[in-house]
Amino acid sequence: MVISAETACMRSCDQPACHQTVGQGSAMIGVGLSQNTDTRNAIREAAERSRFRGRAAWILAVAGRRHLADTVISEIREMFPDALIYGGSCVGAIGAGRIGYSGNEIALAIFDDALGLPETFIAGPLAGRESDAGSDMGEWLADDSASPGTLLFYDVTREGGGINIGSRLLDGIYSRLPVETSAPIFGAGLIADFQVTQSFLFDGKGVRKNAALALRLPPTLAVNTRIMHGCTPVSSLLTVTRAQGARIYELDGRPAVEVLRELAGAASDEELALAFSVLLGRRAGDALSPYEEAEYINRLIIDVDPKDGSVSLFEEDIRTGDRVQVMVRNNALLMDSVHAGVGASLAETQDDQRCFGLYIDCAGRASVFTGSESEESEQVMKTINDAFPLLGFYVGREIAPFAGRSRPLDWTGVLSVFSIRK
Repeated sequence: MVISAETACMRSCDQPACHQTVGQGSAMIGVGLSQNTDTRNAIREAAERSRFRGRAAWILAVAGRRHLADTVISEIREMFPDALIYGGSCVGAIGAGRIGYSGNEIALAIFDDALGLPETFIAGPLAGRESDAGSDMGEWLADDSASPGTLLFYDVTREGGGINIGSRLLDGIYSRLPVETSAPIFGAGLIADFQVTQSFLFDGKGVRKNAALALRLPPTLAVNTRIMHGCTPVSSLLTVTRAQGARIYELDGRPAVEVLRELAGAASDEELALAFSVLLGRRAGDALSPYEEAEYINRLIIDVDPKDGSVSLFEEDIRTGDRVQVMVRNNALLMDSVHAGVGASLAETQDDQRCFGLYIDCAGRASVFTGSESEESEQVMKTINDAFPLLGFYVGREIAPFAGRSRPLDWTGVLSVFSIRK
């Protein structure tokens, strides 16, 4: 699906200000967002709107496709010469009273030095060796006794075409990581546009491509992570009878496109309508028990081949022999899931010294894709209100703990609430 710049959203929610800052004793975190078309001015606006008045140790920064990555880094460094800069590309940004995916967005979360610095590990190049890069990262993460969790970013796109496979990266990490004792991993596969043609990382001091970045958070923090879903099954259980990599050829012994077209109600000449609108879901719990959205891991169909009847997924962790269901996006369920999920997160952390929220949101949940009149991210901001500063951004892949370990997810929103560790 191609989204033009003219259809991109730029809106403000009902919150009165476009900045958020919280101070915890001598510690402070400020969040600001700008949609200025000039990079230098956008960074200054975001910094000013954050009202950050502490001593910046590190900055989580995201930037849309209309800003040059090297310019973003140099301009932030001019304002905060001693701060390390992490993050990277985004389709759009959320928080501090604004939502936008015009490509002009720049958002900053500025962390005071009283909170300490994350430890970092860079793995790359990824293209064709995601498992090996993950294994290297997992070996480094295994030597961890105090961190509350790891923030993981990776480039979705490959220079020259194609995408990096997040499930390979995570499988590589967990091949070296003891699941039962490891701290949670959460984060994103970064992209810069809806068409998934470019991405980049900020690695602390510069711009990196075709790589993965792990930020092991300082022990001063605690993290609570929750996944928001929003898909409904429209089929009974189906068996994947032929799959290779990320491509599904057959379901129940029939061409996948034929089965999906029947179940999704698409006409014979509408195979391409299946892409970016229909998903395959694999359930982690009892497959025959009543529907429970939190038990599903869903995989988005991104390509259809009407010649051989196959479909391609964003990941390759659905394999021959797996039992799956056809899933469709449900806007009403999406909003209900956000409302309930954010509310539960607030209830779980109400006695904590909350200082920051990070919302990793699938770009496909933006209203320009769903056709909804409302942005689910706006519901996130309204529910959080002023409980803590919030930075969110639209990504190509969400990463969060699911079914015993962290995994790349499709069409979810992941809210992580940071608190000062008691």
